[in-house]
Amino acid sequence: MKKLKVEIDEKGRMVLPKQIRQEMNLKKEATLIFNENSKETIILPEFHGNFIKIEFTLEDKPGSLAKIATELAKKNIDLISTESQTLEQEHVAKWNVTCETSKFQGDLKVFLNGLKRRKIILNYKF
Repeated sequence: MKKLKVEIDEKGRMVLPKQIRQEMNLKKEATLIFNENSKETIILPEFHGNFIKIEFTLEDKPGSLAKIATELAKKNIDLISTESQTLEQEHVAKWNVTCETSKFQGDLKVFLNGLKRRKIILNYKF
């Protein structure tokens, strides 16, 4: 991970150095994902597709995230950005996922409710 200090002008604009733009494959547009809790901003190259954010509630135990990620991958749901947080150690966690779903076929709510029934997740919300 690289840390870079940039200036923000009076109109709120910042310029990323050319080397960083090239390394990140940033062209004319980028996607910013802002986390209000941690005050972090993620800059991603602009992707085209059907993007959604899902917040999963799950058991806080080893392998829980991997199980969900595997199920999403089986359905061609591409993870773009994720953040996990323990809410109650060894009991409950949440996992915020930004994903691209254009290759997913079916009803997403039906699929996620199936994960809930199979106890892979405790709950979800968009």
